[in-house]
Amino acid sequence: MASSYIELYRKLSAKMHSDAVEIGVYDHPTAKGDGREDLVSNLLKERIGTTFGVSKAEVVDANGATTGEFDCAIYDQGVASSLHVMGHRRVVRVESLAMVIEVKSKLESRDVDEYTNDCKGLDGLRRFYEPAPLLSLILHNVPPDRKAAAEKMFEEGLPTCSRFEDVPAVIHSFFAFDGPEMETAAQYMRPPGVDIICVLNKYTIAKPNLGASLNVNHPVFWGKGEDALGAFLQCIEHTLQKFRISRELVWPAPLRYFKPTP
Repeated sequence: MASSYIELYRKLSAKMHSDAVEIGVYDHPTAKGDGREDLVSNLLKERIGTTFGVSKAEVVDANGATTGEFDCAIYDQGVASSLHVMGHRRVVRVESLAMVIEVKSKLESRDVDEYTNDCKGLDGLRRFYEPAPLLSLILHNVPPDRKAAAEKMFEEGLPTCSRFEDVPAVIHSFFAFDGPEMETAAQYMRPPGVDIICVLNKYTIAKPNLGASLNVNHPVFWGKGEDALGAFLQCIEHTLQKFRISRELVWPAPLRYFKPTP
């Protein structure tokens, strides 16, 4: 056994690199396929617990909008079931979505440009909630303008790129097996659209307040070299903790999807 959790992460990083070499990720960096994505997805499935699911997924909202398919989507299995299951692929409701991860053999600027231009349609989706008992109690004792803002959010829905109170925005991230120097990758995070970038055995950088800040000129350095993977997993843990906390305030509004006939 390793002597510390850091050593465990480092051993995990070495194994992931070895597995990537074995399936040819570094030999064919522009090739498409499920192999590299499965490495990431399987790693996360073993480490995020049973509350959250991890799979390739399209995301839908109650207005009928939908996204393209994400390589890895992390979603809350406890509040919103998958609408459709086909092998390892899912269609999930946006209210259950905590984080999306795009997986690349080698991260390049065009990958980020293509993604941030449309985020596969995710930024056009709206999350519809109803207040949990705690938030209902809080709203009875807040100024009228704050109460009105909450009522507007419940009526119009919350965009995936926006935060409301302690309900975070959906996190967008890249995981790559190779990529540019960290200073170059930091430039990729200036426009809204990318919150975390991890390049295995090189670095993990992220916005300082995940789920809140959209425009950040100076992302935070979390880990480098063999500690990059451990840092990425810590960012994910931080993201999911915020998501769990938000469940004390709001619940998905299922009747937005299916309304009973009078």
